[in-house]
Amino acid sequence: MKIQLLGTGSADGWPNPFCTCDSCEHQRMHGIVRVNSCALIDDVILLDPGPSVPAACAHHRVNLSKVTDILVTHGHPDHCAPSLVLFHQWVDSAAPLRIWGPPEALDQFRAWLAPHQKITLHPVASGDEVDLGSHTVHVIAAAHAHGDGDLMALEAVLYRIHDDEAVTLYATDTGPLPEHTLDTLRDCPLDVLVVDATFGAKRDHGTGHHDFASLNAELNRLGAIGAITKHTRVVATHLSHHNPTEPLLHEALASMGVHPGRDGQIIDTSTRHGRLTLVTGGARSGKSRYAESQAARHGGAVTYVATAPEYPNDPEWKTRIDMHRDRRPREWRIMETGDAAKVIAGATHDQMVLIDCLGMWLTRLLDEHGGWEASREDIRLLVSRETAVLVATLESTKADVVIVTNEVGMSVVPDTSSGRLFRDLLGMVNAHVAASADQVVLMVAGQALMVKSA
Repeated sequence: MKIQLLGTGSADGWPNPFCTCDSCEHQRMHGIVRVNSCALIDDVILLDPGPSVPAACAHHRVNLSKVTDILVTHGHPDHCAPSLVLFHQWVDSAAPLRIWGPPEALDQFRAWLAPHQKITLHPVASGDEVDLGSHTVHVIAAAHAHGDGDLMALEAVLYRIHDDEAVTLYATDTGPLPEHTLDTLRDCPLDVLVVDATFGAKRDHGTGHHDFASLNAELNRLGAIGAITKHTRVVATHLSHHNPTEPLLHEALASMGVHPGRDGQIIDTSTRHGRLTLVTGGARSGKSRYAESQAARHGGAVTYVATAPEYPNDPEWKTRIDMHRDRRPREWRIMETGDAAKVIAGATHDQMVLIDCLGMWLTRLLDEHGGWEASREDIRLLVSRETAVLVATLESTKADVVIVTNEVGMSVVPDTSSGRLFRDLLGMVNAHVAASADQVVLMVAGQALMVKSA
């Protein structure tokens, strides 16, 4: 199943065009735009046809000519822009189109339909099951009533969509799910969960949306009933300026095992990733030796990615590098580079990639981009972007990967600004990679402690 996020923003988008808060100004400064949340599944199912759909399609070079069904979660204008059916009717070659949604949402389309249109409206309610041919859709109840008694949103629904390969729950615009909704998800593991994360650290909103606290609690509920497993990709959407700036958003969501969706992103469940192991620990704890032993037992071809930069004027550093080089088996392919993502992307299902280590990967990234002298905000954004690329590659590769990193947050607070910056950034990188890992191993005095296990 291929899910493309055409938009990942809230009703007002992010940045809000009228707002000058730090969050919105940061997005503008860095050219990060999130339009109204919308998704396209396998090019044939469009979810929540909001007003941003035409522009989003143009920007991401998507056409909707293959769409046969539109699923509307509720009638709020950012999720239900009926003018889209007018554009469909203006194309003589357009295929017939079915629109599914709560009755009050479908009512908004009626005035836009021509007498002999090729569009049909199909009301749905919680508990319905819809056969779309290539996909089956289960309609389940959302929790989207506003604190001010907004009745329009009371008919909001969510959609669990599955084909022969994967199951996706599209759960934007909902707060904590009703118990009867949880019952429908019990023991039904999800491959992908696209979930609302509108309000970030703001907890006094009183709406049918999630903030960080309620989202974390909801993920725990879904995990307890078997809906979320270690294989579930959880992607946050419906993001607003109530969230912190982009780098801090990545950090907050990573702690929950969630990745913020980005406009245009494609989530492809057919690219099953190989086994990812993250090995962390302090200095001289046995991290590299443990990782090398795992690679040696793999049985397939091993590519060793040495990320450390060379410092010719540092003899002690050269001795360390030489020690690592001498220890590696001669049959391994050695690549001394900071572009770990490129190596992973080129690996095949029968290969093992060993990356040693993320600390040096980060150091090299900062060295090459002037990160030590740049503003803290620019550095965080740079590292967030490069980490997102690395994680996306790890999630899509079919090769087995072992990554070594450093646990730098357990000792004394560094006495230099650059040291504290490095500690914080590496902690963020580690959290993101660990969220996608099948195994996380903590090395202590040469002993391997399993922190996360598949």
